[in-house]
Amino acid sequence: MRPDSAKSRFRPRLSLKLRFALIISGAIILLGIANRVYLERRVLREMEVDLDNKALATARYLAAESVDLTLYQDLVRLEDLLAKFVAADPNLTYAFIMDPAHSVIVHTFKGAFPEELRSINRLGPGEEYRERHVSALGQNFRDFAVGIHGGRLGVLRLGVSDRQILTRVAMVRRDLLLMTVVVVVLGAAGAYGFTGFLLRPLERVVSALQRFKPGVHREEIAAGEDEIGDVAARINEVTARLHDTHVQMMRTEKLVAVGQLAAGVAHEINNPLSGVLHCVDNLRADDGDPERRREYYALMADGVSRAQRVVKNLLDYGRAHEPEVRDVDINSVVGQVLALVHAPFERARVRVETALEPALPAIRADPHRVAQVLTNLLLNAMEAMPGGGRVEVTTSRNRGFCRLRVRDSGPGIPDELKGKVFDPFFTTKTGGSSGLGLSVSLSVVEQHGGRIEVSDAPGGGAVFDVYLPANKPAAAEAEPDA
Repeated sequence: MRPDSAKSRFRPRLSLKLRFALIISGAIILLGIANRVYLERRVLREMEVDLDNKALATARYLAAESVDLTLYQDLVRLEDLLAKFVAADPNLTYAFIMDPAHSVIVHTFKGAFPEELRSINRLGPGEEYRERHVSALGQNFRDFAVGIHGGRLGVLRLGVSDRQILTRVAMVRRDLLLMTVVVVVLGAAGAYGFTGFLLRPLERVVSALQRFKPGVHREEIAAGEDEIGDVAARINEVTARLHDTHVQMMRTEKLVAVGQLAAGVAHEINNPLSGVLHCVDNLRADDGDPERRREYYALMADGVSRAQRVVKNLLDYGRAHEPEVRDVDINSVVGQVLALVHAPFERARVRVETALEPALPAIRADPHRVAQVLTNLLLNAMEAMPGGGRVEVTTSRNRGFCRLRVRDSGPGIPDELKGKVFDPFFTTKTGGSSGLGLSVSLSVVEQHGGRIEVSDAPGGGAVFDVYLPANKPAAAEAEPDA
């Protein structure tokens, strides 16, 4: 198995739909924050202007009403006028009048007049009024100073608390925050749904590509009239070519294997046919013994049956099969393939040893494709030992997989070539090799959800481990030593 295939398969990533939704949601959040800041400042400014206008109008009215009372020094009615207005408006904190010498003549404070207010806001020469933000008596005020009769009779001072503005600002902030949260939530949900609607055709394309298995399964993607439809049409063309190319590669590799098997099969057919010919010669020189004739007939039938069985196995292997995924007993596949390669192995003086674990769980696979994988591995092992040798074929359970191991006693695979043996057209053989055997085998195994691992055998030789998912979860077992 290629080293980065598992890493790329399980690398965490954000879906395109989620990324679109996050981008749009982020834009909505930024817009909401900017809108909130703008509205808050605007509302606060409008409230300040409104409060200032009302307070200034009240101060001017009181200054106008105080002219006569000040002239006649009617301090009782003057104090009553101020007290009545302060009591009627909760925003007014205090009111007092100073004469031109800056002495306080009336005020609305219940106790003594706080001297810190006396000089905190004074009219300048020619000023009709002055507003100033002050902090006194433990509170924040807007202090308005308005001249009485142009300032010749004194100055009216009016204190307006910021409590109303602060309370209304807090309410506005709360309302704006709630509105922003609602807009963000609705916007994010809408963005997610809208991007899902826009990307639905692309999701169909991705889903079809995930189900695509070259040489096994391919489906046509419905192409629309937009840009995604153009992409789908192009993908249909590419997957069709890839599917056909993969099927042709598998057929080519199978024909190569059939060619390798043919020589051994011819030898295996020749033996029973020689026996049949010998029986025919004996029958021609018929000695009239019925018992001997029956014996010859039985030998001839057995020889023809053996030859027919060998030819049938070879034809069945070489025939093009439609993909057929079903429950498969991997030990049964091993037995069929070993019967097929018996003759070429015998001629090559290669001994086969097997250790098949009984009662293995079935695998969900195409038996013909699995047989092709095992045949490729066995023929590669045979060719790696031109002077003869030994091949071990074992099956076992391994952490939810059925493991098929092929181990030979050949020279092994150099470390610098282990990463290349599964590359298409890579081969170390001279003449006649397509270099597709292991590449096709890896593709077939990965299409079945499995993997192939290659390693060195202790004492020399190569080991190929094929892992195919078992139908039923098997108990996790430690992998035995090679």
